[in-house]
Amino acid sequence: MKLMDIATVVAGQAAPKEFSEDGFSFIRAGHLEELLSGVSLEALPKVSNEIAKKNRLKLLPKNSILFAKSGMSAKKNRIYVNEQDAYFVSHLAAIQPSDKYETRYLAHYLSWFNPSNLILDEAYPSIRLEDVNDLEIPLPDLATQQKIAAVLDKADELRQYNKQLIEKYDALTQSLFLDMFGDPVRNEKGWEKMKLGNLGFFKNGLNYSKSEKGNKIKVIGVGDFKNYVEIKNLNHITYIEMTEHPKEDFLLKDEDLLFVRSNGNKELIGRCLIVFVGSEKVSYSGFCIRFRKNNPLLNVIYLVQLFQRKEFKKHIFRNGRGANIQNINQELLSSIEIQLPPISFQNEFADRVQLIEQQKELAQQALQKSEELFNSLLQKAFKGELVPEYEV
Repeated sequence: MKLMDIATVVAGQAAPKEFSEDGFSFIRAGHLEELLSGVSLEALPKVSNEIAKKNRLKLLPKNSILFAKSGMSAKKNRIYVNEQDAYFVSHLAAIQPSDKYETRYLAHYLSWFNPSNLILDEAYPSIRLEDVNDLEIPLPDLATQQKIAAVLDKADELRQYNKQLIEKYDALTQSLFLDMFGDPVRNEKGWEKMKLGNLGFFKNGLNYSKSEKGNKIKVIGVGDFKNYVEIKNLNHITYIEMTEHPKEDFLLKDEDLLFVRSNGNKELIGRCLIVFVGSEKVSYSGFCIRFRKNNPLLNVIYLVQLFQRKEFKKHIFRNGRGANIQNINQELLSSIEIQLPPISFQNEFADRVQLIEQQKELAQQALQKSEELFNSLLQKAFKGELVPEYEV
């Protein structure tokens, strides 16, 4: 059955220029990921009745299925069912199912189908609502829809639990940092300061062409950073081929730090992580800058956690570059002053962080397994293999 026969598909509206302290929440495209990670609708900007009337906003009833229909967010498979009435932006679209159909079933189907498959032009991503309306939906009876939705909801709860557990470990590390070292911008504990250029040296990454052939080597690029603080497992790092094998100076060593030098996404600029490569030969791309310490007064685990502090990054990259920073360079990084507590204190912090990271790694492994389980059940659900009495 076509989606248009069982639900209404509507587009959002332009965001108002003003918001209020109370009223109904206003959902933007960028909020979908936050909402799916557990952020409450109550935490989003509010629109009062007066503002809504002034901007002719239409309220979206709860239990509607939201997805991004235009912009870069449309490329991401983010499907959210709102638990409260809300307003939503024009980059989003909503599906409002009839009472005769299970909303969670349709949401899971849409997640399995992935609306980004309907994008016609990757350069200007947009999903036409008429194409969404024409989607053929496999529809068993309501009781079977509810059974399938219940199984998938349980599997989804498991992976969300693992995601939240990882976030709690990250929050624990942040709390430990602030407890031991204080605010890195105000430096209220009065730690000594030293420029990064006096603690180690920097080197830009390797530029290579995809047309090159010959020597194979793993190269860490910006896409490998994700939300990692460290990379120890190199299985996901891809090989590239180069005409000549890179010089020794372009190979990574254990405890090297990599910074994102340049990227179209400004949020990624300045992000850093530690690498542990062991005996394997691994290089890094030209969009990265490597930092290798040469001073015993610095523990790199302390340094990488310092750069996880958003307020610190905002402070150091603001000077002279404004909010529209497009890239960083060795000169800028070398001139950054950091607070430098005694090395014994840094080492104590690093030891405690490593224990947290060990538990976080277990949670990441559990998340991977729960993701695989959910995706497997999702495939079975819409191939008619999850509930025995239901066949597509």
